[in-house]
Amino acid sequence: MFVFLNDKGDTAANELQGKVALIAGGSNGIGLAIARRFAVEGAYVGIVSRSAENLAQARDVLAAEGLKVTTAIADLSDPEQAEHAVAQIEAALGPVDILSAGRSGRGHAVSGQRTRQLCGGGGYPQHGGGQPVI
Repeated sequence: MFVFLNDKGDTAANELQGKVALIAGGSNGIGLAIARRFAVEGAYVGIVSRSAENLAQARDVLAAEGLKVTTAIADLSDPEQAEHAVAQIEAALGPVDILSAGRSGRGHAVSGQRTRQLCGGGGYPQHGGGQPVI
């Protein structure tokens, strides 16, 4: 679970409302749980996975819960596929505010440099002026 703290160290209500979140590996497991929670909290959620079948299942499961997500198929360890996936998500939802990038099933991870590129080059995004706490 993610809890966002404001500058005063207090939890702030509706911190995710209207934000665009891209969840790498969001079609199952912890990634799906993160996607669900962000959607429940009001974020516009894009999930990325290498598996079209897993993405369809995740979209259907979340839709049955009244949650909408946008999906993109990509292996994020491949820079060209990553760029294409981000472009798809941003075309549908707008610029990415939050990137949740965990490890993929093959042991690859989105590098820190890649994360900074996806989030506009300014380092890891801070939400509402605060620090994300896991």
